Amino acid sequence: MKNSHCVLFSLISCYALFLFSGCGDEPIQPPDSESNSSSDKVDRHNAALSPVPPSGQSQPSAPSRVDEPIPSADWIGNSAHYLATFVERYENIERQKKILIEVPDEGEEAEGSKPKLEEQIVNEPVEVKRLYVRTIEKPYNGRITRLYLSGAPEHQANFDSGFRAGIAYWWNPDGKLVRAAKGWGNDIEEVDVNSIVNPFDKVVAEVANRETESNQSVFRGSAKSFEEWNKYDAENRLTDGITGEVVSGKVKLFGDDGKLQSETNYQNGLVHGFSNSYHSNGVQATKTVFSNGEKAGTETWWGENGLKSYEANFVNGKMNGLETIWSEDGSIASQLRYSDGKLVETVYSKE
Repeated sequence: MKNSHCVLFSLISCYALFLFSGCGDEPIQPPDSESNSSSDKVDRHNAALSPVPPSGQSQPSAPSRVDEPIPSADWIGNSAHYLATFVERYENIERQKKILIEVPDEGEEAEGSKPKLEEQIVNEPVEVKRLYVRTIEKPYNGRITRLYLSGAPEHQANFDSGFRAGIAYWWNPDGKLVRAAKGWGNDIEEVDVNSIVNPFDKVVAEVANRETESNQSVFRGSAKSFEEWNKYDAENRLTDGITGEVVSGKVKLFGDDGKLQSETNYQNGLVHGFSNSYHSNGVQATKTVFSNGEKAGTETWWGENGLKSYEANFVNGKMNGLETIWSEDGSIASQLRYSDGKLVETVYSKE
């Protein structure tokens, strides 16, 4: 059902199966004029191997992963982005509370008189929620505005040292205020939505005037959470499994260490644009270009050492042009030429 999508994300855990690794110079491809040369018209599958091997790679060329920025004090993003950026924790804290206690009366008590009460302040343990920034393990200070994929506000709350401050609001996709509350965790106090003004229009205006987080994405989380979050419709398009909205934007998957493993762009539910994946050491592992769900450009693989191990070109999902495979030392192991997905020529082979 998920075809190319599943294949794409499975690359994350399958780098150990790469047969080759290496990187460096651009793949060796003949100029356009050579495509009509007489040598291209000859089937060289069984021809003698090239006596002079093509030049290999001299140094690594794989890009490196860029770490995620720390969220701003006026954060905006969808629920998946929120869960990958922040973590909610229960903590026991002490809060001051006023209580009334009986105190002895120094004078004589009249028969039937009520006991004397005195107000005192005591510390009481309370279990509350607290919001932390995942990357730095520190409490968050600022405002959180969560959005539906459509861009409409879904939730807004303010935080002081990780504790929710003031009134928090929740809206349905149509902008109706469906919940309001003070506090958090076991210290929460529900607020009657009919007794307060709905700030939806104000929040919409604020969102319109603010820039979204740099490197913003539609989904951020683990591969497992992505599989739980998404659904595919009858046209095999990626949708938000909760709202049913067709996904357009970037999907980022992270490992248990919080480091980026892959990033893939979607347009109208189909993979479109660049799709990148990364080794655990931060070196880029793959880079593929897609157009409306099909490979449509250069696909490159790199080993953990940053040297290219594989490169090929695709048109409309079919391999076209030169396919190059490198050995671990950076030398070229083989070069094959394809046309419309079919092998037409063995250009070079070590074997």
